[in-house]
Amino acid sequence: MENSKYTQTQLGAIKKSILLGRTLQKDFPEISRLYRSTVFIKNIVKNLNLEQTYGVNYKLAEQSVINAIYGHNGSLGIEAYDGLISTEELAILSKIHRTKWGKETVVQKIGIFGRSFQQHSADSRRAGKSLLKKGKGIHSLTLEERQEAGRKGASRRGFAVWTDEETEYAYKLSLLPQYHYGKRVNNKLIASEVNNKFHNGKSSRNPNAIYTRLIKYRESLEQRIEK
Repeated sequence: MENSKYTQTQLGAIKKSILLGRTLQKDFPEISRLYRSTVFIKNIVKNLNLEQTYGVNYKLAEQSVINAIYGHNGSLGIEAYDGLISTEELAILSKIHRTKWGKETVVQKIGIFGRSFQQHSADSRRAGKSLLKKGKGIHSLTLEERQEAGRKGASRRGFAVWTDEETEYAYKLSLLPQYHYGKRVNNKLIASEVNNKFHNGKSSRNPNAIYTRLIKYRESLEQRIEK
């Protein structure tokens, strides 16, 4: 992470959350049990009364819980430590948490989930019938064939093809709290780091490319674990 991108106040808060994350691992090891039980991080902060216990604001308390769960990679001159939950298990738990959050937004009728089940079903049927009717081109290929065709097409058009090393690097960065803003992954910052490391500083990866690649990689991790 480039320290120059942050103010001294921001760096101080990041370092404090990293140190507090390690403290939480010792003081509240049950954080891992709560997260495995699909308790959202915001509720872990509230249930354990972390703001009052450590005299910090909600934002710092939330980030500290994330650090306790995911661990720290040793940046910013702070000794590295493992998270309470392994990377492999987190891939599965993240999907479970997203599913639970999705269900809650359905109940609360937020955003796209404000549409009725019948409306979503109708959309899906129309899209499915259209693809089935075409039955040609990309839609006639297997998943592996589509992926290979995509790689070859990107290469022919002069685009940089993703390597496994580059993908894993971006994924590892996405797990680190310093590459988050709020509850979201800072894909713009990760794109900058990836471009510097793998593309000599050229803007080969943009935030949208990082976002799409991370989704696909997380899905592949989940599939490997389920097997």
